[in-house]
Amino acid sequence: ANPSPPITEEVLDPGHQVPQSSLPQVEKQSPVQDVVIFNNLETERDNLLDEQDRQSQEITTLTQERDDIARERDAFAVHATRQALTTPRSATVPEPRRAMKIPDLPLFSDGKNISFEDWVLAMCQKLQANADQFATPAVRKAYITSRCEGDARRHLTP
Repeated sequence: ANPSPPITEEVLDPGHQVPQSSLPQVEKQSPVQDVVIFNNLETERDNLLDEQDRQSQEITTLTQERDDIARERDAFAVHATRQALTTPRSATVPEPRRAMKIPDLPLFSDGKNISFEDWVLAMCQKLQANADQFATPAVRKAYITSRCEGDARRHLTP
């Protein structure tokens, strides 16, 4: 493969004759091959145009769906706002419910006054029954630690 000659003022000058040796050599093809290539290119163009039409239709459909959903959202917002403005305040605020107070567990120390299994069962029941008071792991851990003494407490605290 011969590299193309550099572009100079002589090459750019329209009156200048470009030597035949500097033009790339193109193999001559038969007219049948030209027709086959032309048909293949035409088929490819038709396929691309069909794909473009399909994508254009899909864009139109998606745009319509988006607009429909936006209208639905806006209508819902108007409805929700109207409902919020017409609903009496007393009906929207639920009364707080207080859980039944479960008595505190006895302090656990060495397992003589209450077995560990019984103490764990009672602790789980207390934490579940008063879940509103023990909402976070830190609060639960603090309560459990507060209900231990002696060796049991030393095992829980670093």
